[in-house]
Amino acid sequence: MTGSPIGGGPPGGAVEAIVLDPRDPATVYAATNWSGVFKSTDGGQSWTAINSGLANSMVYALAISPSDNAVIYAGTRDGVFKTVDGGRHWTDASYGLPKGLGGTLIEMLAIDPTNPKIVYAGTFDKVYKTINGAASWIAIVSYPVVKQISRFKALAVDPSHPATVYVAASDRGLFKSSDGGRNWRVITTGADFRYVEDILVDPSNSTVIYVSDRGGRFGGARIRERAGLAPIPGFRQATSDL
Repeated sequence: MTGSPIGGGPPGGAVEAIVLDPRDPATVYAATNWSGVFKSTDGGQSWTAINSGLANSMVYALAISPSDNAVIYAGTRDGVFKTVDGGRHWTDASYGLPKGLGGTLIEMLAIDPTNPKIVYAGTFDKVYKTINGAASWIAIVSYPVVKQISRFKALAVDPSHPATVYVAASDRGLFKSSDGGRNWRVITTGADFRYVEDILVDPSNSTVIYVSDRGGRFGGARIRERAGLAPIPGFRQATSDL
């Protein structure tokens, strides 16, 4: 597979996250680590900054609701911000998230595909959940649960079974919750999953999970089959030429 640049790309630093409008594939949102959020309505040929109300321009994560495409959450250096009008205006949605050194840097976001009020947000050492559209947040997993890890790296919700949530912890592998984050269990161990960068659950078959890493012994992407039923043997390398 080959690709080519589209337009000039959004200005303002590295692009940290990209999401597509689930109802209009020509509408794209991009988060940058210096100049906030940008929106394209022509498939990436041109971009417009949409930062009204966004108090911090360092944005590291985006999530758009599959059930309401006007609802988008942004993870910033200063917590979570929310728009309910497709990015025309953002409001602070961080009540209940910690304040202080490193505590408000949100690097991961995931939305329940059936309920835009249920959202998961990840910092380097905790994962938080809201069930009321970010009016408040509670911590659902932290270092004491998974133990001896350096940081959380990726977060995903099963689109077919929204109560199933996955989180990747560097040096500790993948963890799975089947009850919306109340209880967790490890489904992988070992060095093969030390540097997980992203998780994607196949929307057409949730027993298949794609996991990407940044190098290591295997590199590339792996597929998780029969999710949660077996340890590492349930994964295989999906490609050898990434």
